[in-house]
Amino acid sequence: MAGDQELRVEYLSVGLAAQRLIDVLIEFVEEGKNEELDPSLREALDWLKADEARAGAPEETGSRVFLTYEQVRTLSEVLPTPQRRGEMVRVLQELLERRGSKKRQRRNADQAIEFFYELENRALWNFEQPSEPPPTGLRELCKAP
Repeated sequence: MAGDQELRVEYLSVGLAAQRLIDVLIEFVEEGKNEELDPSLREALDWLKADEARAGAPEETGSRVFLTYEQVRTLSEVLPTPQRRGEMVRVLQELLERRGSKKRQRRNADQAIEFFYELENRALWNFEQPSEPPPTGLRELCKAP
């Protein structure tokens, strides 16, 4: 079994992914750049939808995204209800499809930046302040197809 430090590194990967998305969204808002936006948004949507599917939502993603316990925990702390998750999926989907006016796209991008900032901070907090280890078998359950 991996050591505590190795498992906690998963929190850093969540934080780094969130930071990368923040950077891409800021470039989109400030400079209109969108070369990296679409693939980054697709990846974020795959992650959110995979977590939704794992939580019992009927929608399948078709993605091969596997969430770790640390990813599921961090995401659940930031988006604790299905309604909040659904709202963030809607925001990211609208950004991906460039739905709405420029003002609406900017508002969606700002909302996404706030979400990823909160996700990054929560991941870093969890890395620095780990709680008790997950119950036996929970980590394997998170990896189950």
